[in-house]
Amino acid sequence: MGVKRIRLRTVFIQYLLSLGACTLLLAFLCLGVFTLLMQYGMIVPANHTEQSIAKSWDVLQRAPQITEEMIPWGAEYAVLDQQKNYISGNIPKERALDILQKNQSSCNLMGTNCSDVIEREHEVIVLQYAIVPQFTSNFLHNTLPNPQLTLLLFFVVLMLLEVILISGFFARRLSQKMASLQEAAHHIEAKNLDFTVVYSGVSEIDEVLSSLEQLREELKKSLEQQWNLEQMKKEQISALAHDIKTPLTIIQGNADLLIDSDLAENQQEYIGYISKNADQIEQYMATLIEISNTRKQISPRSKWVATDAFIQQIRMQLDALVVPKRLQIEFHQDNNLPPEVLIDDELLHRAVMNVLANAVEYSPYESVIYLQVEAKQDRWSITVADSGSGFTSEGLQSALKQFYRGDSSRTSKSHYGLGLYIADTIVRQHQGSLHISNSPLTGGGQVRIDIPVRGVR
Repeated sequence: MGVKRIRLRTVFIQYLLSLGACTLLLAFLCLGVFTLLMQYGMIVPANHTEQSIAKSWDVLQRAPQITEEMIPWGAEYAVLDQQKNYISGNIPKERALDILQKNQSSCNLMGTNCSDVIEREHEVIVLQYAIVPQFTSNFLHNTLPNPQLTLLLFFVVLMLLEVILISGFFARRLSQKMASLQEAAHHIEAKNLDFTVVYSGVSEIDEVLSSLEQLREELKKSLEQQWNLEQMKKEQISALAHDIKTPLTIIQGNADLLIDSDLAENQQEYIGYISKNADQIEQYMATLIEISNTRKQISPRSKWVATDAFIQQIRMQLDALVVPKRLQIEFHQDNNLPPEVLIDDELLHRAVMNVLANAVEYSPYESVIYLQVEAKQDRWSITVADSGSGFTSEGLQSALKQFYRGDSSRTSKSHYGLGLYIADTIVRQHQGSLHISNSPLTGGGQVRIDIPVRGVR
C-alpha cells in the first residue's frame, strides 16, 4: 500500500498523552500566575492575617479603645463587655457569642474558619479570619472567591477548553482518515465501480477499505458478467425472433392460399384461426425485437374497453388453442363485472394469452382448463388453472423471472421462460398484480391476474 499505518489504539494513546501534557502545562501556568501575583503583592500568603494578629496582639490588649482601623487586614471582629453585651464590630452578635463560648483559638480542617479571643481589662475582642491566600485588592477580595478557588475555577475552565480543542483536532483527524471509507461506500452505493481506493494509514480502517476493494472488484466482475449475459439474452431473443419470421411467413402464406380455396365452413373457421394468430405472432415478434433492441418497456395506452367483448375475444382464442390437445374448457364469468374497463386491450390481451398458452402447454391431452372472470370490490380478476403437474417450490419463487424455465416436467423444448415474465410486466404496468399458485381444484398450476377498477365511465 505504500502508506505507514498506525492502529486506532495508537491514535487513542496519542489523544490521552496530548490531554495529559496540556493539562500539566495548564497546571504549571496557573501555578506560575499564582506565584507572580504573590511576588507583586496582589495576593498575600495564607498565614498573613494570622501573623498580623500575632503582631497586633499586645496593641489590641492595651489600646484604650478598639477601632476598625486597628484590626489586622483580612480579619473580622466584635467587641463585647464583661456582661457579653455587644459594643462594636462587624461580626454578628450571635456568631460572636458562639465563638466566645468556646473561649479558645480554633480553626477548621480547611482553615477557612479560624477564630481568636483577646481578653482586655473590661472587654473581650472576638476575631474571625481564614488561613487562605487573599487578594490585596478590596474589589477582588469582595468580588471573587479566594485566590486558590479562583485559580482552580480558572484551571477547570481552561481544561474544558483544552478538552474541546484537542478532541476537535483528533475528531477532524479521524474524519479525514474515515473520508476514504465514506468515499468508497458512496461510490459503491452509486454503482460507480471504476474508482481507486485511497488508504487512510489507520490499520483498522484500511482493513475495511481492503474488504471494500475486494467487494468492488467482485461487484464489477459480477456486473460485467450480468451485462454480458443480458447481451447474450438480447442476441438470443433477436435471433429467435428472426428465425421465427421464416416459418411464420410460410404459415401466413399458406393460410392465405387456403382461405381462397374451396373449403368446408369448419375448415374455413380453423384457417381463420391460423391466419389471425399468425398476424398476432408477427406483432408480438415486432414488439419483442423492439424491447430487445431498446431495453425500454412498452408503455400502456389505456382506453375504455367493453368488458364482455374483451372476455369474448379471449374465449374465442382459447377455443382455438385447446383444439390440438382436445382440452375441455370450464368457463365461469361473474354477472357483476364492470361494463367497461380502462386498459390497453392489446397489451392485456397479450398477457392473458401468454398465461393461457402456458396452461394449454402444461395440460395433458383431453384434460380440463379452468377460466374464471370475477369482480371483487375494487378489482376484477382473471384466473386460469391447468391440469398439469403444478409449480414446484422453486417455480413458485422464480416463475415470474425472465428466462426461468423451471423443471423438465413443466417445460417443453419450445419454452423460453418469457410468457409469465411478459404477462407480469404488462399487468404491473396496469397497476395490477399477478399471483401464481397450485390449484386446490386440479393440483395443476394456477395464475390469477388482478386489475384495479379505475372508475366507471
